[in-house]
Amino acid sequence: MTKSNGFVTFIYGPMYAGKTDELIHQFNKRSALFAPEEIKVFKPMLDTRSKDIFSRSGKTLPAINVETSKEILNLIDEKTRVILIDEYQFMDKDLSMVIKELKQKQIDVFVVGLDKYFDSSPIESFKEIYELSTYKIVMTSICEKCGRTAQYSQKLIDGNTAPTNSDKIQVDKQDGHVEYLPVCERCYK
Repeated sequence: MTKSNGFVTFIYGPMYAGKTDELIHQFNKRSALFAPEEIKVFKPMLDTRSKDIFSRSGKTLPAINVETSKEILNLIDEKTRVILIDEYQFMDKDLSMVIKELKQKQIDVFVVGLDKYFDSSPIESFKEIYELSTYKIVMTSICEKCGRTAQYSQKLIDGNTAPTNSDKIQVDKQDGHVEYLPVCERCYK
């Protein structure tokens, strides 16, 4: 049996940066070391695009959908060694407490999501998760407007830049008129 260490890896960046591909890559690496019953994959129910985790490159990963972060603690057992969480920004404020508890149980945790909202304000739990993390993987994308390195996610509603007072959390293409673009700092302004 491979032993887990209770480390936390935080994978973050803008939309279309390959964060979910990296999560699936980490899952595949851990699958070579741990038995299937030792690995659990979670995603928030608020992400209604699919029941499973899917990447924009077409890769998929079966996941357990949770409404609250604390549900994760009820869905693990003494065999659990690795937890992977996609789209953390859709989770509630208790996620950092849950991660701390998993870490104390010596369960390795991979957390994936955005580092900031479309208006450039930080995700509420970002700082806490960042500070709990043993490893950080910063992802970037390519600016849809000029081709430079993109570190921002621009929200469009009906093809126009969204006002900064629009909803912070809105799943892209959920209702057909909201989409997000990765953009560089220059094109973001």
